[in-house]
Order: sequence, then C-alpha cells, then structure tokens
Amino acid sequence: MARKIGFDKAVEFIRKTRLLLEKEAQDTDEFEKIVLRHTPRHWEEAAVILEEVAFNLQAGARCDGLDIVAVNRIGYWLRQQDADQRIKAATPIRSARAKAA
Repeated sequence: MARKIGFDKAVEFIRKTRLLLEKEAQDTDEFEKIVLRHTPRHWEEAAVILEEVAFNLQAGARCDGLDIVAVNRIGYWLRQQDADQRIKAATPIRSARAKAA
C-alpha cells in the first residue's frame, strides 16, 4: 500500500466495498488487516473490529489468524479499561487515607 491508511478510512472503504456486487468490488484484504490489527480506543471501535471478525468467521475465518489476534487485542483492551476504572475508584480512597494520617 503506497500510503498509510487509518482505521476510520479502512472501515469506510470496507463498508462501501461490501455494498458493491462481487465482480465490481475491490480486494479489501489490506484494509481488513488495518482494522484487525487496530487496538480500540473506545467501545465503538471495539464493536467495529468485532463486526469484521464476525464477517470473516462467516466466510470461514482468515488463514493468517488475524481474527484471533483481533479478539485477543480487544480482550486485552477491555481488561485495561477495567484496571483503569479500578485505579480511578481507588484514588479517592488513597487521598482520604493520606489526609487522615
């Protein structure tokens, strides 16, 4: 690919291409790779990635294993979100303990 394409542009291209007849559609493999290798920044991106995984699984899954990599990456991201929430929840408790001491 000659130029760097971002996640949003790759998703847009894939969605538009899938609306075309199969004989008119361009190959989306490089764009799918961009989506599947992306670490989500918020839940909407995670949902888009899971949609791509589901689409690929309906077609028989990818031979390169990127579907599994994408699901694992989303799992990691979700665990990180949970850890961030626990840290935020603990911060007021630590501050209160520090003031009391």
